[in-house]
Amino acid sequence: YRGNPKFDACFEHQAWRRMDEVFYMPHELGYEAFFTNRWRNVYLVFDEDDDDHRWERVELYYPTAGADSKSGPIDIYSTSRWSKKDKLPGLSGHPQADTLGDRGEFDTDNSGQAKLYMGVFDRKPHLAGAEWGAWTVDAEARFHGGSATPSPKPMATNVAEVVRYSDTDTNGFFDTVEYDYDGDRKVDFKVCLLDYKSASDPSPDRTALVDPRQLRWQGLHQWFNQLAEESWVEALAVYRAAWRRGLTNPELDKLAFASSKAERYDHAYWLKEKVFREMRRHLDSQSRQFPDRAPALRDLESNLTKLYYTGNFTQYITLIAEVPAR
Repeated sequence: YRGNPKFDACFEHQAWRRMDEVFYMPHELGYEAFFTNRWRNVYLVFDEDDDDHRWERVELYYPTAGADSKSGPIDIYSTSRWSKKDKLPGLSGHPQADTLGDRGEFDTDNSGQAKLYMGVFDRKPHLAGAEWGAWTVDAEARFHGGSATPSPKPMATNVAEVVRYSDTDTNGFFDTVEYDYDGDRKVDFKVCLLDYKSASDPSPDRTALVDPRQLRWQGLHQWFNQLAEESWVEALAVYRAAWRRGLTNPELDKLAFASSKAERYDHAYWLKEKVFREMRRHLDSQSRQFPDRAPALRDLESNLTKLYYTGNFTQYITLIAEVPAR
């Protein structure tokens, strides 16, 4: 019913009180309608720091300075919002987006048809067809976002670690990963899976696709649980192999314990990633300390990198035994 005009002064916005009819999508038709619509682009945002508990107040990350894909540029190192005219906004430009900690991926022509895949290099869900993506890391979930969000956490004022993903051969799968470990806008480590092409594996970035339309919510839930569990098993094997070489520390010891599926998903990635970084530091230190062994140690690091990023964890764990003990 139309609102009584005598109460107009009590409302800032009147349009919704003056409608004659309302059209809505029946619940049972909504899911199929979502996937059959001809979307111009598809975005994936994954809450990596797992602190966005009120989903009705969580906004996407956008690849431009507004929800419209034709809007202006952004700076992935910025935490400014779209409303700040004096600075380029970041991925978290929307006023209700988490200021740090989410991973955004952007298929600007919907070439992937909203399908997903597990990255061979990180065991994370990724968006098929995405040209690029970025993760502004909030490893300890210290920051939050959203206008007037009821949280004791502050909003981030700068970016620390950034991981950027690219599909350089445009086959729908990320093949290049760049890491800026400290947010100084310089790439500290870069890997291109296309460097590992071979006759037996001409597309090392390509893997099986998952169709959310077919799996629906329950199927996606099961897929994620399986992904998290398998990654956790790999991570524990990596941790034990590193422990035998004296390469673990209290931080890794803490990560080796996880209860929920969400913790296993998170801890599995960081266990593997931090062990990998620690081995690289150790091998670099050994190369400088023993110059005569440097070529062999560089070859060892190169082989470890290839096995790690192509997801060959059985061989990777075996090769860790060749890392000089600390």
